[in-house]
Amino acid sequence: PEAADFMATGKVSGNALAGLDLPLPENLASWSENIVSWLDHSPHKVTLTRYEDLHAAPLTHFTRIAKAAGFDPKEEDIARFLEATRFEKLREEEEKSGFRERPKTSTTFFREGKPRSWEGKLDDALRQKLVQDHGAVMARLGYLADGGIVPIPGDNAQ
Repeated sequence: PEAADFMATGKVSGNALAGLDLPLPENLASWSENIVSWLDHSPHKVTLTRYEDLHAAPLTHFTRIAKAAGFDPKEEDIARFLEATRFEKLREEEEKSGFRERPKTSTTFFREGKPRSWEGKLDDALRQKLVQDHGAVMARLGYLADGGIVPIPGDNAQ
């Protein structure tokens, strides 16, 4: 519940760079405001990709991402990259060496490595709150209120 409340606020100030001698406050937007800022206001070309799509067709989507970034990757290079970044390998590396991006409140950063891992963990009230707070942006990304996905509206690459 606290994480959902945090995601919904646009007036949170934190110290994201706490490792600095004098950390700078950072004004954080809500989850929806953050997504919209990238989609509508980024000075950079944005290539939208969902985790579910990467999981379902990794070679296709990572090739698409590499091409959008200006690379002309060979299929074997993408395949080698995918092998090096398999979830099991990343999880094993985290167990051996830690992972500095892991929030202090979590036991691991790499939890399950599969789509819909929230099922059975989020109760109906919390899911309804997330949809109420972020449903419009979720729909824009092709997410349904029940957790399903559809092709990203207007995206011909799907």
